[in-house]
Amino acid sequence: MNHIESSKKEQFRFSLDISNDLHPITFCYSISQDSPEQHVLHINQFYEIYIYIQGDTDYIVGDSCFSLQYGDIIIINPYEVHKAVIKSNKLYERFYFLVPTNSFSCFSFNPLDKLMSDTFKKEHLISLPECDREKAFGLLYQMLEVLKNNNKESGLLLAYGLFLQFISMICMNSFKAATNHIGILPRIISDILKYIDTNLTQIDSVEQIAAHFNVSLPYLSTTFKNAIGTSTSKYIQTRRIAYAKILLDKGMSVTDACYESGFNDCAYFIKIFKRYTGMTPLQYRKTSDTALNLRNSN
Repeated sequence: MNHIESSKKEQFRFSLDISNDLHPITFCYSISQDSPEQHVLHINQFYEIYIYIQGDTDYIVGDSCFSLQYGDIIIINPYEVHKAVIKSNKLYERFYFLVPTNSFSCFSFNPLDKLMSDTFKKEHLISLPECDREKAFGLLYQMLEVLKNNNKESGLLLAYGLFLQFISMICMNSFKAATNHIGILPRIISDILKYIDTNLTQIDSVEQIAAHFNVSLPYLSTTFKNAIGTSTSKYIQTRRIAYAKILLDKGMSVTDACYESGFNDCAYFIKIFKRYTGMTPLQYRKTSDTALNLRNSN
C-alpha cells in the first residue's frame, strides 16, 4: 500500500515535549531510497516502536531477523542492537517512536507495561488485525499532519493524545505475534548469533568463532556480512558496548564495565565507546546518574 508517490522523499522528526521534567518522546516519519551502507547496527537507551510501511527490507533485532511486511510493528527494547537490512533500491517508508523508559512515570499506571513484560520481550514483532492496523495508520498520518502544521502547544497536545491512542491499540488490544515473518537466515548465521549472545564476554576473536563452527574465516566473514549487513567483529563490538552501557547505568565503574563487557584494554574500550556513543564512558555514566536522580525525584 503506497501512501505517497514513489518519486517523493521526505523525513520529519518531532519531539512531543510536553513536560519540564521528562525527556520527550520522539516521533519520526521517513520515506527514502537508501543504500545498505546507510543503515548501521546501533543501540538506543529507550524503547523504539517501529512501524513498517513499504520497501524491500529485513530487520535485525538482537539475534532475530524479520522479513518485513506492510503494517509490521517491531518493539525494540533499550540496549538491543538493531538495524534495517536494505535488500534493493525500492523506496523505504516507515514511522517510529523513540520512547524514554520513564515517559509515564507521572501516570498512575504505565501503558507500556505490556511491552516491558518479560513475556512480550521475546516476541519483538507484532501484527494488528487488519481493521486495527488501518486505524493505527490513520492515527500515525494524522499525527504527522498535525505536527507538520502546528508543533506548538495545541498541536503537541493533540499529537500526544493520538500517540496514546496508538499505544492503546498495540498494548491493550488483542494482537498476534507475527511468527510467519521470521526472516530466513543461513542456519550457520542463526547459530553464530546465538553463540555470540551466549558467549559475548568470552569471545577472544572472530577466528575463535570460525574454529568453533569448523568453517574458514573468509567464509564466516563473507556469509555473516552478506546476511547481517555488518562485519562479525563490528557486531560483537556493538553488542559489548550495549552491555557496557547497562553496567554503567547500574553504577559500575568504568574499569569494571570495561572488563565485564569483554574488553581487555581500558584505553581501547574508551575509544570504541566514544565512537559509538559520542561520549566517554565516564561522561555517559554522569549523564546516566543525572537521569536516574531525575527518575527517582518523580
